[in-house]
Amino acid sequence: MSAPANRRLVFLINVDWYFLLHWCDRALAARDSGFEVWVLTKITKAEHKSKIESFGFSVVDLPISRHSVNPFREVFALYCALKAVIKIDPLILHAVTIKPIFYSSFICRQKKLRLICSFPGLGSLPKYDSILGRTFWFAVRAICARGLSSNNVKVIFENERDLELLCSAGFKFFSVDVVKGAGVDTSLFRPVGLPELKTIKVLFAARLLRNKGLSELVTAVKALNERKQCFELHVAGILDEVHPEGLTESEVESLCDKPFVVWHGHISDMSSIIGRCHIVCLPTTYGEGIPRILIEGAACGRALVATDIPGCRDVVFDDFNGVLIQPNCALELERALLLFAEQPHLFESYGANGRSLVEAEMSNSIIIKKTLEIYNASLI
Repeated sequence: MSAPANRRLVFLINVDWYFLLHWCDRALAARDSGFEVWVLTKITKAEHKSKIESFGFSVVDLPISRHSVNPFREVFALYCALKAVIKIDPLILHAVTIKPIFYSSFICRQKKLRLICSFPGLGSLPKYDSILGRTFWFAVRAICARGLSSNNVKVIFENERDLELLCSAGFKFFSVDVVKGAGVDTSLFRPVGLPELKTIKVLFAARLLRNKGLSELVTAVKALNERKQCFELHVAGILDEVHPEGLTESEVESLCDKPFVVWHGHISDMSSIIGRCHIVCLPTTYGEGIPRILIEGAACGRALVATDIPGCRDVVFDDFNGVLIQPNCALELERALLLFAEQPHLFESYGANGRSLVEAEMSNSIIIKKTLEIYNASLI
């Protein structure tokens, strides 16, 4: 027997792999608490759809293009999303990332729903520099700025700075929560002994975008080795060539074709590779929510090095569990890494502090509990 209509929960999310990586645990918890879960997303691989369906979720493939600002394509995608939502008839629609939120603002004008909107970082949204891009940003502000202020809408951010930025852009919200990231399973991501210190191993794991800072990190590690410091850079991640900032395969090969760089490609067992490294580093300038890799690194008791930007500074605290650096500065990144060669005792203290932080604020159980509280409050 299907769940009653008032327990039907629809995720409207831009792409299948993103749902599996960041939202699947919360959707599973919602299912286990009695919700009938639907996932409306762009299917990029048949195996992704099969995996989502294997959890008992219903899936609808939508023609969402994450980075398109073509008005005809967007109208068609919006029509398909509206048609699917009307047919499913959920009580709760959970829109994740800016484009699904934009669509949902229209959908909720046509059909009365309890709407939850999650901003897991703002990405490149406020930085569009093409005419169509600026037009899309203007449309987002015009449609969403007031549409999200209704009393049937709950808005979730991962960090306070993103909330402040949108408020300064004219957005108004009736109800807001800050939920710090996607959470990690602290029984899976747990501290293990540090590798031998003969060579300091630095892990970079992220989507392979230019503004994630891989080029600057390669430059910094090269300079350290030229100074006779033994550093090894381990790179893991997925190509995202449809993203405007996406590195091409040849660019990644060029960056990683160095004697001090180890290329791992896509890694499914992140806890294992983190355990084989000393430092988790993310010198990003991308509009992050709270980067999952930094939470995972902290949970595994590893020292962190990251850019002093919103999201990163919510999980990395100077001289507590890591080092914050200024954006786009390979020299400062080099100095931050050198600190650990000069003061190796920091690995233990920073690692222990990071683990405590995750257990107190960012574990899977905490994030899932907060999310279910938001869902259940929406039913009242």
